[in-house]
Amino acid sequence: MGQIVSLRCENCGNKIDLQIGQGIRDNNLDIVLGYFDVTSQNLIKDSLSSAGKDAIWAYSRMIVSCDVNHNIQAVPTFHIIENREDRIVAINCNCGGTHTFISVDDIINGTGCKCPKCGKTFKYSISELWD
Repeated sequence: MGQIVSLRCENCGNKIDLQIGQGIRDNNLDIVLGYFDVTSQNLIKDSLSSAGKDAIWAYSRMIVSCDVNHNIQAVPTFHIIENREDRIVAINCNCGGTHTFISVDDIINGTGCKCPKCGKTFKYSISELWD
């Protein structure tokens, strides 16, 4: 089950709603592959093939700050779990740049999540759950 996290800047009024986590259908590889572009799909398939037939994988929408344009967004991420390590294999974002991950704990603690318009700390609420 996923969450909708709402971020609001009290300084400039910027508001961002982020749908994070995973839904009930996000355990189906064919559906999950559809969230990614062709290059990422091929990377995911190659990584799964290298990991073997018993590969453990996960999908989630995670919060990131884009290192190119500093926008905060929820992006699809594909993970392979090997030797108890969670390795992110693919991230689908339309900017093509790198990203800094922001945890919900960082948002709750008021660290790591600044408004891209004015630089002040966002206020947050977890407004609802989704499936």
